[in-house]
Amino acid sequence: MDTIPSHAIKLGEGALSWNSLERRGGRYGTVMFCAASSIEVPLGPYNLDESQVASLVGHAGTLAVRVVETRESSHVGDLFMKIAPRVPQVGQVITLGNGKLFVDDSSAEWEGCSTSVGVEPSSERLEGEGSFPFTFGMSSVENDPAPVPGTTAMQFREESQGPPWMDVRALYDAHEQTVELYFIPEAVA
Repeated sequence: MDTIPSHAIKLGEGALSWNSLERRGGRYGTVMFCAASSIEVPLGPYNLDESQVASLVGHAGTLAVRVVETRESSHVGDLFMKIAPRVPQVGQVITLGNGKLFVDDSSAEWEGCSTSVGVEPSSERLEGEGSFPFTFGMSSVENDPAPVPGTTAMQFREESQGPPWMDVRALYDAHEQTVELYFIPEAVA
């Protein structure tokens, strides 16, 4: 997708992130806006139209973002999937995933973050390959866009019940970028 379609519904704007449980559990099913990075660097204000989101819960469609402002992400990425953040272009449209829109308020425990919004894929997608076993590992992050280049990072992966719900590469491309978040409902015939 190169552009946001005219029937898309804007849900909010801010710096995109997700609850760390999404990575550790391998689900990658929700996103949220945060006022600061994972290392407490201010990212700016955000807004999420929670009443608009609530009106769309259960509807099928696609979550996508349009990049408004770019910066280097403070996250090392997902070492197990060998995916590191990349800096996208301003104006770039990134498709995060599709399925039924839902809200996960567990991010409310994170100070300075919005409610999490996600899309749950179809049952066929949930039963596909790609689950992660219980994993604990260390890997050098030298030359990666890490907060402290040349250091060693440890990441923990719990057992997941299936493949990621959203596109992990797309999520890391949008991580901590200031974006407009859109829900694109499935076309009604």
